[in-house]
Amino acid sequence: MVGRTGTGTVTARIAGTATRQQGLVTRRQLHEHGLDDSAIKRRVANGALYRVFHGLYLVGHQARAPLARETAALLACGKAAVISRRSAAALWSMVPRERRRGPCACRSSPTTTTTRVSPDDDATRPFT
Repeated sequence: MVGRTGTGTVTARIAGTATRQQGLVTRRQLHEHGLDDSAIKRRVANGALYRVFHGLYLVGHQARAPLARETAALLACGKAAVISRRSAAALWSMVPRERRRGPCACRSSPTTTTTRVSPDDDATRPFT
């Protein structure tokens, strides 16, 4: 589905969501904005969306904003997620920030298992 639905164009609404999330959107958000799976695939094929994680996309470009990796991990882990472990320590400048594309640790609640999220993974995995 493309064109106008609700307020503004689908593309403009997706861009607004991505702007608030370091350029990232989830598959669920794309569905909420009116795209079906085939429309998402078309946008990936034509370069309008770039896959970061399973179900998570950069909108319109591949350049990652500061904190995009952490934002991607939070979006992948869910609404109540927080950055944890070394990833959190690096945000607070307690340890050097790694420049590699390795995993980012997050938790969806204080009582859940820590999850590590890596770029291009098909799923999040428990942190070991």
